[in-house]
Amino acid sequence: MERYTDSQTWLIVFDRSLGNNWWSRVLHPLFGHVHLLRESRGHTLMVNSMAHIMAVREYPNSLPDIIAQEMAQNPTAILQYTVHYGAHYKPAPIELLTCVSVVKRILGIRTRCFTPKGLYHEMIKAGALILKPYLA
Repeated sequence: MERYTDSQTWLIVFDRSLGNNWWSRVLHPLFGHVHLLRESRGHTLMVNSMAHIMAVREYPNSLPDIIAQEMAQNPTAILQYTVHYGAHYKPAPIELLTCVSVVKRILGIRTRCFTPKGLYHEMIKAGALILKPYLA
């Protein structure tokens, strides 16, 4: 198997939950969901793990265009984080498949946070750049 040594920069978009699920009651109202975006050959790649599907899509729009669309929907926060994949070869802990666990796996984050708001704070501790801050 190939050993990855590259780096990729991702945008982490935190938003309200779109559904009214039982777990929405235990989450912060403004931190109900998280998904990822990154530039890919002039297009935008989106990774969005939802309760019913794991959507990985490439949109023909450029990343700045997609960010403008996201900002128009007033997300809770947007962070930017660069992953250096060569530094992540220790097995990750077993977790339930949620939007947070998927983002953590892709970004190589090993902390024990389980909610989007917890992930937001952990990403800031890990050195993520704040593009749109959470205003409490």
